[in-house]
Amino acid sequence: MKHPIYFIFILSIALSCFFCGKIPSDSNSTGDGSLTILVWANKSQSNINTRETAWSKLVVQISAVDMDTIHDTLDLISGQSFYSFTIENLPAGDNRLVEAWTIDDEGDTIHGIDSEIIDIEPAKTTQVLLELFPIKGSIYAVLTDIPTIVDSVELSFVTVNTTWQEKAEREPKLNMCLDKIPFGTTGTISIVGYSVAEDTVASWKMENFTFTNSNTAIEASFISVGKISIQVTIHMPGVTIITGIMDTTDSIGDENGGLIITEIMYNTNDSEYVELYNPKTVAFNDTIILQKDNGTFRFFKITVPPKDFYVIGRRDTVEIIDTVPWFDTTHLTKSAFDLSSTSGNWITLRLAKDSSIIDNVAFQTGSNEQEWPNFSTSIKASIVLDALPDDPEYNNFGRNWIQAESYIDTTITKQKGTPGGPGS
Repeated sequence: MKHPIYFIFILSIALSCFFCGKIPSDSNSTGDGSLTILVWANKSQSNINTRETAWSKLVVQISAVDMDTIHDTLDLISGQSFYSFTIENLPAGDNRLVEAWTIDDEGDTIHGIDSEIIDIEPAKTTQVLLELFPIKGSIYAVLTDIPTIVDSVELSFVTVNTTWQEKAEREPKLNMCLDKIPFGTTGTISIVGYSVAEDTVASWKMENFTFTNSNTAIEASFISVGKISIQVTIHMPGVTIITGIMDTTDSIGDENGGLIITEIMYNTNDSEYVELYNPKTVAFNDTIILQKDNGTFRFFKITVPPKDFYVIGRRDTVEIIDTVPWFDTTHLTKSAFDLSSTSGNWITLRLAKDSSIIDNVAFQTGSNEQEWPNFSTSIKASIVLDALPDDPEYNNFGRNWIQAESYIDTTITKQKGTPGGPGS
């Protein structure tokens, strides 16, 4: 479980008095001082390119009944996690209200106000610890396999008083974003595909949707025709994922668990694999369907002991397992399990007997906006879950995956991964 994103900063008030004679002993005496602000920005996955609702300035305000209000706006450097500022010429005295919050370039508040009342004594240093928590976030939509009948797509979130919306022309893969939505806002969220004539050809909506900062998974059923795979995430810090297929009015189905996808090797183009983990205390023994991008099925009759792993790999023949011993099984046809990708895949695990979903992961590669690990394509490394969960929805969120750092074998393929074991 990831911790919420927030700012912690310390306000250190250093006072210097300039006067003739002795230092006053009365705490109500006046004098000039300075305010030193140390800011730590605690960011999740700060090494990736995200389009999250951004803040660019820190606002500090100091006020009291016996002094003029001091209001400073301090620029923050994007990407840094530590900041230090000094505000000088502050009058000493009692009951000084220190407040701080963050804003973006348009002046909108992103992190809510935190405050504390302090006494400033001449020639003394006072420290104040404040925590800034975000009050607004973003809704992202990542759309793939958009059919040619769709000319444009609109993502919207509508409340009684406000509408957030973005409309974009069709692309094979499309990224959309709604920014600065206050947490706790309730309204209707919708995704609509339009034809060239602006006719609706595919649509989905959810009424009474409340935007929160907790991780949530939503199941979507689309009306009309076409095919589109959708992943929507809500950031800062909570994430909501919406999945659906537009070529059917049937629900895509819940993830029922039983096995969980815990590692994916896609960055090799010769020996890819998917690792499955059995979180239960009894063995899994059944025929499964492994599906890529809602097509190309593979059937396996597998047994996975409790709290153990099973690795399905890509190779030309079953005999090749002798040279890649971490595969438990492979497909006879190499092209039938091609996971190599520069834009990501949908990996779906189903029970063969009723096609019910066991687990589903829609991962992205390279520079992305959904917090998936981003590393060079020249590195043959897998992505690995940072924990072994019981919840099949845990692996839906990019922030819960990391790049594998240890080598599987330094002589065979020189790949980094941990097939058949916990990630590291």
